[in-house]
Amino acid sequence: MAQANYLIATAAALAFIPAMASAQHAPYEVLNGQVQMGDAVSTLNAEFQSTHGTVANNLSAGNTMSAKAVEQSMNVSNTQMLRGTVSAINTVTGQTARGVTQSTAVAHGNAAQVEGCCATVGIESTQTAQAGTKITAGSNIYVGSADNIVSGAQATANSFGSFTKNGYTQGKVTQTSAAKVEASSKVTACCNNGAISSNAIGA
Repeated sequence: MAQANYLIATAAALAFIPAMASAQHAPYEVLNGQVQMGDAVSTLNAEFQSTHGTVANNLSAGNTMSAKAVEQSMNVSNTQMLRGTVSAINTVTGQTARGVTQSTAVAHGNAAQVEGCCATVGIESTQTAQAGTKITAGSNIYVGSADNIVSGAQATANSFGSFTKNGYTQGKVTQTSAAKVEASSKVTACCNNGAISSNAIGA
C-alpha cells in the first residue's frame, strides 16, 4: 500500500516538495491553516539631499503561504483568516534626484501561491478578510529637481495564484472580504527632466 506523505505549513510558511523518483507515490498533502488577529505594519522613510538613483520597496502581509511540487502530485488545503490592520507606507523625500527615483508599497491581507510541474495539483483554498480589517498601501515621493520618477502602491484583501507546467490543476478557490482596502500613490516634484509614473491599485 502506498504511504501518504504529509507536510504541515503554518503562519508565513514556505512548503517546498522536492522531486520524487517515481510517479507511483501517493500525492503529497499540504495543509495550511493561518489565523491573524493582530497587525502587520511596515513603514519606510528615505531622505536625501542629492542622489543618483533611489529604490524604496516595502511589503507587508497578514497571512502568506507558498507550496511547490516538481514531478510529484500534490494536494493543497489552504485556509487563511485575517482580522486586523495590514499597512505598507513609503515616503521618499529629497532635493536633487538624478537617475530613477522609485518607490513601491505592497500590502496583502491573505496571499497564497501554488506551483506544480509535470504532475497533478489539487487545490482547495478559502481566504477570509473579516469586518474591521484594514489594508493600506501608500507610496509618497517628494523631490525637487528630478529626472525619472516611478511610484506604485498595491493593496489587496485576498490574493491567490497558481501555475502548473506540463501538468493538470483542479480545485476550488473561495475568497471573502469585508475589509477596507486603500491604495494611494503621490508624487510631488519641481523641474522634472524626465518621465513621471504613478499608479495605485486596490482590490
